[in-house]
Amino acid sequence: MSENKDTPVMYAKDETAQIREMLVKGESPLVCPRCNEELRVSGPVSAGDKLGPVYHVVCKPCRRHAAIRNVPKND
Repeated sequence: MSENKDTPVMYAKDETAQIREMLVKGESPLVCPRCNEELRVSGPVSAGDKLGPVYHVVCKPCRRHAAIRNVPKND
């Protein structure tokens, strides 16, 4: 089976948890837990009252992405 290099793939649950932890700690730059390349982060954007703000995180080199929520504000 061939892989389409244009199709993004979601991170595994444990990888998403690692990225969320980096966001909570305010680490910069965020790095991909798979390939150690810098992640591109968009947001936060509103996902309504029930979900709150959501960040979209993308790793271009390994085509992974995740939607991260429940990240407290660092004021």
